[in-house]
Amino acid sequence: MNKIVYSVDGNAVDNFIKKYPKVLPSMKPFLNKTKDMHKNYAQWIHSYKSSELGGKSNTVESPTFGTKTFYKFDWNGVKGWAEVFQWLSIKVVVGV
Repeated sequence: MNKIVYSVDGNAVDNFIKKYPKVLPSMKPFLNKTKDMHKNYAQWIHSYKSSELGGKSNTVESPTFGTKTFYKFDWNGVKGWAEVFQWLSIKVVVGV
């Protein structure tokens, strides 16, 4: 199986998914869509919206860029979306 990241902390990812349950349904259609995990991950990245995944919103105003809203997540040991996606892909293949 191809990989996106070198190592995955499965317990941290499972806890992250429990805290943000909207993440799994957003990724599920892209897990193992093709045999290329990188391509599947890239497709998910281009389709997801942070506002729909449960992150805490933080709006910033700038005279140069206007108003922008960022969504922060409590990662608790998870390194980022790639780790979450890879762990869920592995769980789908193994059938966990």
